[in-house]
Amino acid sequence: MALIVEFVADFICPWCLVGQRRLERALAKLGAREIELRWVPYELNPDMPEAGMDRRAYRSAKFGSWERSQELDAGTVRAGQAEGVTFDYDKMTRTPNTFAAHRLVALAQEQDQAQAQAQAQNQNQGMALAAAILRGYFSEGRDIGDLQVLFELGRSHGLSEAQLEAFAAGEGSTMVRQQVLAQLQRGVRAVPTIAFGGVQLQGAADVETLAEELRRAVERAPAPNGQVRA
Repeated sequence: MALIVEFVADFICPWCLVGQRRLERALAKLGAREIELRWVPYELNPDMPEAGMDRRAYRSAKFGSWERSQELDAGTVRAGQAEGVTFDYDKMTRTPNTFAAHRLVALAQEQDQAQAQAQAQNQNQGMALAAAILRGYFSEGRDIGDLQVLFELGRSHGLSEAQLEAFAAGEGSTMVRQQVLAQLQRGVRAVPTIAFGGVQLQGAADVETLAEELRRAVERAPAPNGQVRA
């Protein structure tokens, strides 16, 4: 039985990109393990207009000044450099509404689960798509609230034209709203939050902590035959 690792995050959060990269590195340290990654949506800006907002105006209002916003951005740039993650804030002109991006990933993860059942192996296209959306925004300055940008990313990560048509029609809206509400009811108030095997780590935990906690959780998890691993 695979250990389910939930990565609760929002595409607007720079620390979620750092946390995703650290989780990726932690999993690499563990080697071949039975782990299923799941992106779990969270909305930091649930009232953001569908078209998003001018980033400078939004950040200046949120943090009191553009200078303060730039100070915070600089901190994430330094953290990203240590992880091989690029933040290019000069390219970012809008703060997007992330609801559609969450819907797209939800559809990709549904496809993952269907393929896993058919092929008896875990798929990770949903998580790969989520990582690409994060990089698209923070590293490439793409407007990830724009449906055309999301269509392009969805196609490049294996979504069919039928799935993209369903996405354009609003498919996944109820699912995402329910998932976001479940996280609020669970007490999640900050992202990233990484949850697995009874452990809940809030913030972009360091690689060593993640790797050790994951190793322990895998060892506690029931083996396929129902026995606890030694």
